[in-house]
Amino acid sequence: METNDENWSKLYAKFTHGTLIIDCLESDLKAALGLTGSRKLLPIYGYYRQVMCGDNTTPQPSAFSIESRLKWESWTKLKGLNRKEAIQQWLEHYKSLQLEFPEIFSKMPNANLDTYEPFVAITKQRMLTNDEKKEETKAQHDLTMANNKCECDTLEWLKKEKGGKEGEQIHQLICEIQRKTLAKEKLFGNLEKEWGAKLSKMEDEYKTLQSQLDEKSHYIHSTLQASRPKSAMSPSYQRLVYFFLFILILISSRGRNALQAFLHYFYFLFVSFKSDLSLFSPAPFIQMTFFLKQKLFGHIYRQ
Repeated sequence: METNDENWSKLYAKFTHGTLIIDCLESDLKAALGLTGSRKLLPIYGYYRQVMCGDNTTPQPSAFSIESRLKWESWTKLKGLNRKEAIQQWLEHYKSLQLEFPEIFSKMPNANLDTYEPFVAITKQRMLTNDEKKEETKAQHDLTMANNKCECDTLEWLKKEKGGKEGEQIHQLICEIQRKTLAKEKLFGNLEKEWGAKLSKMEDEYKTLQSQLDEKSHYIHSTLQASRPKSAMSPSYQRLVYFFLFILILISSRGRNALQAFLHYFYFLFVSFKSDLSLFSPAPFIQMTFFLKQKLFGHIYRQ
C-alpha cells in the first residue's frame, strides 16, 4: 500500500506535468475561449501562484492593466489555502478544461492526468533492485522544489534512479519544468518590483503636490482674512443699536425728521447686510451717531 508521502509525490508530479502542458497550450486555450471566456484560466493561475509562492503579498496592479489585475485578484482570494489543497483544486480546474477541450489537449502526450502515472517504471525498477545500491553517474541537478517546501520522495527517487532510461527522462522533464518556472518567477518578480517602485514614486509625488496645494490654500485664506477690516462689534448688536438710535431720533425731533431718520436707518441696515457679517465695518454706526448728534442737539439749540 502506498504511503502518504508517495501519494503526495504523485500528486505533485502530476501538478508539475500539468503546468508544463498548460504553458504549452495557453495560447490555444485563449483562442478557443475568446476574450470573455479566457477568465476560466484565472483559477489555474491563482492556484499555481498559491502553490509556488503562498499567500499574495504583492501590491495591487494598476486598473489600466486589466489582465494583471484579474490575475492578482484570483490569487489574493486564495489567502490561507495550503499548498496541498491548492494543488488539488488546480488539478480539478485542469480536468474541467481538459474535458471541455479534448482536441486541444490531445496535442500533448499524457495530457489526461487521471491516467498519467509518472513513477510506474521507477517503482518497478526499485522492486527489482531493492537491495542494490546504484552509483550516481551524473552530476546532481539543483532542483528548487525544496525551496517551495514541496520536498517529497519524488526528488529522492529521481536522484537515485538516474541510471534508468525512463527515470532519466522524467528527471529531465521535471528539471525543464523547474527551469521554466524559475524563469517566469524571476520575470514576474522583476516586474512586480519595477511597478511597485513606480507606484511608490507616484504616490510620493502625489503627496508632495497635495501638501504644496494645502500650503497655498492656507496662505491664500490667511491673506484674505488679514486683508479684511475687523469688526468693532457684532453685526446683530450693531443693528440693535441702530434701531434704538432711530427711535431716539424720532422722539427727540418729535416726528419732524421721521422720514429722514427712517431713510438713514434703512440705509445703514442695507450696508450692514451687504457687508461681511464676520468682518463688519463700523462706519455706518459712526455716521448714525453723527446724524443723531446733529438732529438732537440742533433741535435743542433751536428751542
